[in-house]
Amino acid sequence: MMRRFRILFLLLILPAASAAQVSYTISDFEPVGFQFALDGQTLADAEVFQSRAAGAFLIMASDLPAPVVVRLRDGQVVTANLMKINRNGDGTVELLSDFTLAPQGTFKLTADRTGVEFAVDGRAASLREKPPLLGLQDIARLEEHSPEYRRSAEAYKPSDPILGKLRDQGQDVQVTVYFGSWCGACKQMVPRIMKVAERLEGSKVRFDFYGLPPGIEGDPEAGKVGVHSVPTGVIYVDGEEVGRIEGAGWKVPELALNNLLVDSSS
Repeated sequence: MMRRFRILFLLLILPAASAAQVSYTISDFEPVGFQFALDGQTLADAEVFQSRAAGAFLIMASDLPAPVVVRLRDGQVVTANLMKINRNGDGTVELLSDFTLAPQGTFKLTADRTGVEFAVDGRAASLREKPPLLGLQDIARLEEHSPEYRRSAEAYKPSDPILGKLRDQGQDVQVTVYFGSWCGACKQMVPRIMKVAERLEGSKVRFDFYGLPPGIEGDPEAGKVGVHSVPTGVIYVDGEEVGRIEGAGWKVPELALNNLLVDSSS
C-alpha cells in the first residue's frame, strides 16, 4: 500500500485575502503523527494537531512567528494568534472564539505526494507524515510516533472475563504483531491490541510489535514469516506457531486470541 496524504474531512472556509476573525471555538485539535520542517530542517519541538471537524492542521513550534493553520479543502495556509490557543489536560488544544487568522498563501502537494509545502513569512515549510516505524517497537515508541494510538487505546474497553482467562494461561504465549504505521487498518486495530497487551502485563501472554514498510513484500522479516498483509499477529505457544490473526480479526483482540488458544489446545 502506497503512503498518501489523504485527508477527506470538512474544512473551515474563511476569506483568504485578508485577516479574518472567527466568533466560535474550535475545540477538537488532537495531536497526530506528522512532522514539520522549516527551511529544510525538521523541527524537533514542532507540535502538529488535527481537527477533523474543521478539516485543518494546527502547527506550533518555537521557530514559528505564530501558530500555523493548514486548511485542506481550499489550499490556504494562515497563522493564528497564540493568545487564543488553549491547551487541555488531555493533550488536545482549542482555538478560542474571536481568534484571528492571517493569510500566508496557498500550499501544494510535495513531489512524492506524502505531504504539503507552503511558505510562512517567506520561509519554506512542509508538513508530512512521519517516516514509518520499522522493526521491533514497544508501546511507548508507538505512542510517540502516533499520539492518536494512545487516544484510541484508552477508548477501547476489553472484556474483563476474557482477560481473566488469558491471564490464567499456563503456557508461554508470544504474540508478534506485524503492522504498518502508514496503514489505515492498523491505526484502528493496533491501539486495541496495545490496550490488551497492557492489561495482560505480568501474565504469560506477551506481545511484540514489528513495523513494516509500505510494500511489505520486500521486507526480509515479512518474507521469512510469510506475512503478506497488516495487521497480522503470529501467535506462538511454547515457541511453536499455533495460528494467526489478521485484519479485522483484531476487532476484539482478547476474544480473537482466546478463541485461537482454545482451538489450538483442543
